[in-house]
Amino acid sequence: MAVLNLAEGFSSYKEWATDPHPRIGWGMDWFDRPTGGGLAKSEIAMIQAFSSVGKTTIALNIIRNNPSIPCLIFSLEMSARQLAGRIGAMELATTTQDIEAALKAGRDVPDLQKVADRFHSLVIDDTPSISLKQATQSFEEATERLGTPPRLVFWDYLELIQG
Repeated sequence: MAVLNLAEGFSSYKEWATDPHPRIGWGMDWFDRPTGGGLAKSEIAMIQAFSSVGKTTIALNIIRNNPSIPCLIFSLEMSARQLAGRIGAMELATTTQDIEAALKAGRDVPDLQKVADRFHSLVIDDTPSISLKQATQSFEEATERLGTPPRLVFWDYLELIQG
């Protein structure tokens, strides 16, 4: 941060407002409308709720509405496999049970590759009880894999982060 006069503040505001992607929409009118289109750069949203009420579903919905934005999910409740199944089911308008049944029966589900291709900017770290040092290393690895720092970062279950 620096000390700025109002003219410099307006200059910064103009730069932000004319950015072609100044906000990340959630794809949910109840949030996007009152926030002017979603989260602005550097804003943080925290969704706190009991288990099994939809926090992960909201995160996946945001990702589905922004498939090209580099994203890192720290998933301490679900494995990468579970998240892949869930986003695959959401995208293919089916259930994870139907996908699993097809795979168990030896049937290929070619549309899963289309889902993977659509979300090529998504990486998942499902390290249980991750430390902040490990999370920093993971962010650096995600930046390397994606070719740019993630613009969206989701922490699924903060209570499991070690000091």
